Amino acid sequence: MDVAPPDDFYGSSLEDLELRKRFGVFVIAIRELVPARLVFLPAPDFVIKPSDVLVVIGREKDLTGVQDWKKPVPFQEG
Repeated sequence: MDVAPPDDFYGSSLEDLELRKRFGVFVIAIRELVPARLVFLPAPDFVIKPSDVLVVIGREKDLTGVQDWKKPVPFQEG
């Protein structure tokens, strides 16, 4: 399934995102739009850009979790 990465993923490596650990999904490829190419089995140090599309496999509910993920907002007393 193709997944547009959430904004919070931009600038992070696959290793830092820990998608397998957090969501149980596997990134099997990344479709880069700039430059136009398909990277199969991307390395852990691959950094996500806004123009990338993740090609992932996993259970439907886990894939939805990736799409809906938002970075937690730190608590601010006010």
